[in-house]
Amino acid sequence: MTSKQVNLDFFNFSILIHLDDAELARKTCKDFSFFLAENSKEPKFTINVKKDDAFKLPKSLVATAQSQNSITYVENNKKYQDYYGKAWTILEGNSLKLIYRDINCVHEILYLVILSYSGKYMDSKGYHKVHACGFNFERQNIILMMPSKGGKTTIFTDMLSDPKINIISDDTPVISRTGKVYPFPLRLGCEDKNDLLKKFPYIDENEIYEFQRIYFSKKYLLSINSLKNKVFAANGKTKFVLGVRSTREKPKMKKVSKFRFLLFLIPHFIVGVGLPMVIEHFFRLGAKDFFTNSKIFLSRAFTALVVVIRHEGYVLETSSNKALNREVLMELLD
Repeated sequence: MTSKQVNLDFFNFSILIHLDDAELARKTCKDFSFFLAENSKEPKFTINVKKDDAFKLPKSLVATAQSQNSITYVENNKKYQDYYGKAWTILEGNSLKLIYRDINCVHEILYLVILSYSGKYMDSKGYHKVHACGFNFERQNIILMMPSKGGKTTIFTDMLSDPKINIISDDTPVISRTGKVYPFPLRLGCEDKNDLLKKFPYIDENEIYEFQRIYFSKKYLLSINSLKNKVFAANGKTKFVLGVRSTREKPKMKKVSKFRFLLFLIPHFIVGVGLPMVIEHFFRLGAKDFFTNSKIFLSRAFTALVVVIRHEGYVLETSSNKALNREVLMELLD
């Protein structure tokens, strides 16, 4: 195997990743192409990814938590995650080891670990993710919030079929405590490769790569570097849209009160339901971490109030007609 080094930077949170698999390194670079950085002499966080068929956990560990994803153990300021014998992570200070036996599960684990630790740092600095997609045209931003499986990805990729539409984020736009919107673009993903080829006919099929998930079906990914759309967020008033499914023949868009605007920010922003985050890695060790997480919650609540004051809220009742859904959003952009 050929070793590879990847440097990423998320709002001044530098991560240095050492990998023993060149293909995994290539996919990681595609996943986070917008955040690739020059070599960092003093990274704030390091990740070492290595295959080890003989690895075994220490015999003295007692589980502190268990989920569908993994079993958590804590001992002597080290935190262990056991992904049921397929892979393990060991956190000590600002360094994490990702040891694996099955390469097929590592891409997903590494992707979520990177988002979890960088996301927690960003939260602590007042840069908060919202579970939504975001796009821009000239001076107008739209942040579209929808429940998981609500059709958000379909609408987002439909919008990007126009190269004039700019990318803010496919899944997690970032909002600062002042209410400013920042881009946070990651790779695009679909469960059907042909969907990507139809919406972006100018791309080469070889640019699409696979993402094998542990508990869900395989996805096909495309780096944002392969798209003609630019990454940009305007510094001004943003329109936040809550998308809900309906049986309407035509979609309906309506502006909502500040109170209702705040209500639909609670699950999608303050709580962050649906954010791509590994809960096991978000919670670290002891009372100090509990205090940090409490501060993050309060910061998110404060930022939500700023967003409601500074921006506008809408509800979009979608129809089954994708073209009409896109048309309504284009009108809002104009």
